Amino acid sequence: MAKRNKQINLEKALEEASKNQYTEKVTDGRIYYTREFYARMKQLMDGGMSPIKAYKTLGYDVNTLGEDRAYAAAGRAASGQARKPKKVSGMVPRDQVGNLSDQEMVDYLNSRIDYLETVVGVVKKKGSKLLVKVSSSKNEK
Repeated sequence: MAKRNKQINLEKALEEASKNQYTEKVTDGRIYYTREFYARMKQLMDGGMSPIKAYKTLGYDVNTLGEDRAYAAAGRAASGQARKPKKVSGMVPRDQVGNLSDQEMVDYLNSRIDYLETVVGVVKKKGSKLLVKVSSSKNEK
């Protein structure tokens, strides 16, 4: 019975964590934090706050989620081993990219601009050659 209550409490805590601004997603009992979370966590710890206190300050229920989760997140924040941002090619249309953090979106849009500028350059070069071919074939007739 106690184990069942603990499981229900964990599920509720994970649901609450999924609503936290610093949570990217919650899947199979795992919390994926945003890069902003890791930056803020590191900032709080650098200011002298303990990992547990910093985790609580960022809105997570340490009592239910567990101290191990807080220490693991703190370790990733301190070592800079937070999840690496998605590398999204500019060739991929926006509707196929999915959810991106603010920084990932900026990186994607810069890649997209570079890609589209390249496409426009190729079309300009090829387009002028195509126009020459079309006009010369019309002159032959």
